[in-house]
Amino acid sequence: MNIDNTIALVTGANRGIGAALVEALLEQGASILFNNAGVLDVGSVLDTPSTAFDRNFDVNVFGLLHTSRAFASALTNDKALERQFAAM
Repeated sequence: MNIDNTIALVTGANRGIGAALVEALLEQGASILFNNAGVLDVGSVLDTPSTAFDRNFDVNVFGLLHTSRAFASALTNDKALERQFAAM
């Protein structure tokens, strides 16, 4: 697959799989946009308030969802390109 000049949105690119993915995409000639929002606000399951879990879910799940939707909408209304969009 030729990805020269392809725009890629990578969330969580600070380390691990996200960082490796960015490195691989850059080697193939893609331009990268980053959305690195993520939180981990937990302790013991007995001591962590539900609001902390709610915040984690809101940022880590809904943040990805809303960013992905905005990114896909901004790029195209072309259904063929929309099918190529993937969130990992």
